[in-house]
Amino acid sequence: MKNLLYKNILVVILAVVIVLSTFVVNNSLSASPKKGGILRIAILADIGGFDSLKIPITGRQRAFVMQAMHENLFDFDPYTSKIIPRLGLKAEALEDTKRWRITLRKGVKFSNGKELTAADYKAHIDRLLASKFKARFVGALGPRLNRVEVSDKYIIDFVFSEPSPGWKTIMTVNNLLWWVRPKSYLEANKNKKNFNRNTVGVGPYMLKKWRRSSSIILEKNPHYWDKDNQHVDEIHFKIINKQISRYQSLQAGQSDYIWIPPFLSKRARKDKRLKVTTSVQWFGGLGIAFKHSVEPFNDLRVRQALLHALDRDKLNAVLKKGKGKAPNSMYPKGHPWECKNVRWPEYNPEKAKALLKEYGKPIKFTLNMVGLKDLLRVAEAHQAYWKEVGVEVTIKPGPRGPQWGRAVQSGKFDVWWENYGDTTDPSLVGMIMHSKHKGNRYKINNSKVDAAIANVKAARGRDARLKASCDLQQIIADQALFHIWEQGKVNLAYLPYVKNVIPANNIWPKYQRVWLDK
Repeated sequence: MKNLLYKNILVVILAVVIVLSTFVVNNSLSASPKKGGILRIAILADIGGFDSLKIPITGRQRAFVMQAMHENLFDFDPYTSKIIPRLGLKAEALEDTKRWRITLRKGVKFSNGKELTAADYKAHIDRLLASKFKARFVGALGPRLNRVEVSDKYIIDFVFSEPSPGWKTIMTVNNLLWWVRPKSYLEANKNKKNFNRNTVGVGPYMLKKWRRSSSIILEKNPHYWDKDNQHVDEIHFKIINKQISRYQSLQAGQSDYIWIPPFLSKRARKDKRLKVTTSVQWFGGLGIAFKHSVEPFNDLRVRQALLHALDRDKLNAVLKKGKGKAPNSMYPKGHPWECKNVRWPEYNPEKAKALLKEYGKPIKFTLNMVGLKDLLRVAEAHQAYWKEVGVEVTIKPGPRGPQWGRAVQSGKFDVWWENYGDTTDPSLVGMIMHSKHKGNRYKINNSKVDAAIANVKAARGRDARLKASCDLQQIIADQALFHIWEQGKVNLAYLPYVKNVIPANNIWPKYQRVWLDK
């Protein structure tokens, strides 16, 4: 019996070794990269432009393109969970993390040949902070960034109004804060009409051609500092507005590499012509948000009733088109800051009806949803559950991309589809729910929430920060602040000759580092 047990254990160990070896071989992480070729990627929508004051949101498709033309100060290694120096060589936390001093890598050049210095960061960030969108930009960074200071050509200080213990990790996130242009280029061109038509960055690629609503072509930046990680000659983005059409372009060999939603990942895994890489997503999941400043959503009984009316696991399965398991916090399963014991209002239609009866008024509202077929199916499922408890819901489809972001930020919706942002660090998660936060688009004014957020900000050390953040997640559930219904993994589908596919910890995988073995 004991020998049989040892044999079984040995078989399992060998199987794990084979799987890991196959992953490495398939991705050729240890093989010598090949130079040249064209990488073809299908994206869902156009980017709107390159000027973040004209298009004041990071945006999924926009950021997907911009990350190849710009570069972060630091990177996150998905294999070791270590933070890797890129444009920044060193990060020092000072003044109880209210000041972070970054030492820049010397000799890095923009695509126009100008050297990157601390003055370029200051000019770029000063412009963002001086704009009417300051609150939005600052809100995306967690603790409020007050200013940027330059003490040396290669030293920049980020100064905050409150401690920012997670700033080093936040610096690894693809965000418009890092889409830095040369100060001289910015000053010479920012007021020109065509400024939104191009950008100059320090990333491995630069813009060659942009045909609105059709395609974007990037070519190699001849001045890129890290040529060991610059492989393909060009990257061609084709704009295809339907998920299934993007997937079909990959199957037909018209695309090489795409990001795909959960329901297509299952199909892709069964297709022997394709490879699929899946990883935990650090970018926020999807939910239904309420504006708490208006009736009936300013009443806890109504919000709790709306959640009790929902079978959250089945709703989660609608998008996946298979088995579903609803998330229990804003952190996905497997995330470094995952909260494992948060309890959400259970599916209980009778309890929902009782709460609505106690409220005593009819409930009727419009659910605003991005007009994608799959999301509209999710909206219809919500509508059906709420109808069962006597709530009348009308679904109103809306545009995607920057237009949707602007509509949400304007406050025109009372109930809407919500993508709740980055979950890289607790100092980013749920902070805008504070009553005094300028980015509080939910219009929440709740003393319990404010107190829980204060505890997150005051916590130091990983264990204390995790506990405080998970306590906040429980408050979010208890107060039924909004409905979290999906946190898909990042699924990358690609043809077998695409190598060095790095597992992504957010929705912007590092496609700019792949190479082609044709």
